[in-house]
Amino acid sequence: MTAYFYPTHPCNGEGNWITHYICDDWKASCLPYFSFPWLWTYPSELNTTLTPSGHPFWLYFYYSETTIKNECPDKIGLARQIEFRARVVEYNDVQTNPNPFAQPNVFVIQVGDIADVKIWFKCDRFEEVRKANKLNNNVSSGQNCGLLTLADFEYAGTVYTKAVGLALQRVSPFRRLSPIVVVQTNWYEIQD
Repeated sequence: MTAYFYPTHPCNGEGNWITHYICDDWKASCLPYFSFPWLWTYPSELNTTLTPSGHPFWLYFYYSETTIKNECPDKIGLARQIEFRARVVEYNDVQTNPNPFAQPNVFVIQVGDIADVKIWFKCDRFEEVRKANKLNNNVSSGQNCGLLTLADFEYAGTVYTKAVGLALQRVSPFRRLSPIVVVQTNWYEIQD
């Protein structure tokens, strides 16, 4: 499945907006989907041919070092790492306000200023991920499963470089190189 990065930070006043709004509030809502915006520049590398809206892809939440240094230096240990991912099932590829996914079955997360929204993502799954033990993929052996880093991904055939760092700001396609362990997953399923 195609993978993209969503640069973010764990620096909001009430704590990490990801764990607050997605882990806690979305789960408590009992709604099958959640939606949140992309606020930076228009995501020029979100490839509508490679990943047309309606074809799922993974969006990895990458913690920006610059923002952490400036806004919450006590969390610098999380900089340039990936702790979570969301499965995007739909997105709008034009700049739209209000959120086109604001529907009765979608939990809408509004972060930042609504005027800054470039596109909206609609997701159906949220996962906490770690690197798998490369020796035997057996995490029960007591091996520590660390957070993913940029070195665990490649962009256009290249592992992290300055050009790759710039690509992070454009919702660029990446390929995961390392096996992962899903530590926790949240999704909505009706079972009889």
